[in-house]
Amino acid sequence: MSLVPPKGFFPRYLRYAIELTDAPDAFHIAAALAVHSAVCSNFVEVYYSTKVKASGGSDVATDPNDPNIRVAWSPIHLWTLIVGPSGDRKGTAIKLALDCAKPMVDEQIVGVSSSPESTFDIVGHHPDAFFVYAEGATLFSMFAASYWQHGQGLFPQLYDGDDMKKQLAGQRTKKNPHPDPIEINIPRPRVSMLVGVAPSHLDAARSTDWTGGLIGRMVLVYGERVRYDPVAGRQNDTEMCALREILGKLREHLTHQPVGVLRIGMKADAGAAYMDWARSVDNAMKTKSPKIRSLYNRLPQHILRVAAHYALSQAYAVIDLDSVVAAINFGNYVSESIDHVGEMLTDDRILRNVVRVREFLNIYPGEMVPLREVIKSLGLSGPTLKPAIESLVASGQLRVMQSASTGERWLHKTNPANNPPAG
Repeated sequence: MSLVPPKGFFPRYLRYAIELTDAPDAFHIAAALAVHSAVCSNFVEVYYSTKVKASGGSDVATDPNDPNIRVAWSPIHLWTLIVGPSGDRKGTAIKLALDCAKPMVDEQIVGVSSSPESTFDIVGHHPDAFFVYAEGATLFSMFAASYWQHGQGLFPQLYDGDDMKKQLAGQRTKKNPHPDPIEINIPRPRVSMLVGVAPSHLDAARSTDWTGGLIGRMVLVYGERVRYDPVAGRQNDTEMCALREILGKLREHLTHQPVGVLRIGMKADAGAAYMDWARSVDNAMKTKSPKIRSLYNRLPQHILRVAAHYALSQAYAVIDLDSVVAAINFGNYVSESIDHVGEMLTDDRILRNVVRVREFLNIYPGEMVPLREVIKSLGLSGPTLKPAIESLVASGQLRVMQSASTGERWLHKTNPANNPPAG
């Protein structure tokens, strides 16, 4: 199940990056998507025809003479959030992708300033700004600061891509307790974003960042290293230059097209596959916790944009079925990432320990695990672990065994399919 299309920039980039570092494959895809977004999102939008159904919803239209035809529209800029344990090469994956696009995106790269006023002034002059934070803890802590409180509501609106013209309350100071409001004017924002963060730092983000703010508008990709390469700093300058040339030609083509903004369409079979998948995501979202529901809510929109990038990367002016299938596969990976991070950072402390125990058992080499090893490795007491272990036993993932001679307790890893849940 490939997360990238069969040809074009993305599979070639993935092969290049995998040879240079042991970062998870998904990190490379997420970083490459963000960079591709910065290269071309200012020049491309998605337009495709849909037929509005009487019962609600819509299907991809095939008859242009149908009076119920409507046009769906979307910008294609992406905000990607790479999440993984410290040391699992998030920064490496981000740097590799940036190096390939450096000549095209260098002037677009900006940072969140110490005040909303100056940040939005920068974006006003650069509506295709590219925010890059290899250490995302800095970004989230800045948004939580008191001096950003009056500007937090505006930043997420950049994702929607609509013209922004609003008044921002000036920041109060001792010298100026009643500042005049500042007018924010950002025409046609096409802001891209690439952020890497460890779960512990993401855990410190405010709840509003999840439910209605920054995180809720990001493509969340979780990964962990599955191999170890002791050699750091590998390079392949020849292939990097070849990939850079591909991106440069794409940028050149888009900036000199006679129509100004390229309108990408969608083939009927691709649209039907996308619509079916989007409905399944909407149904799944209803059962999710409020903390991660907003990420599910926007997931279909993200994947439509990803499909557009996959089509562009193959020099297509229309989204084809292969591009949609690869984008859907990537969307399913993102869905699993959301669920996993949601479990890791849940407000339910018992469930957090369940996740920690389960992850420890997954990497433990044997089927039988001494309980004392779990206690020692996780740094948790027996009474603290007890509810988590009982939960895993009830779900059929564990059996607890005790030595008759020594009294030592062991955890036996089991397959829930062969060991029905208790009760």
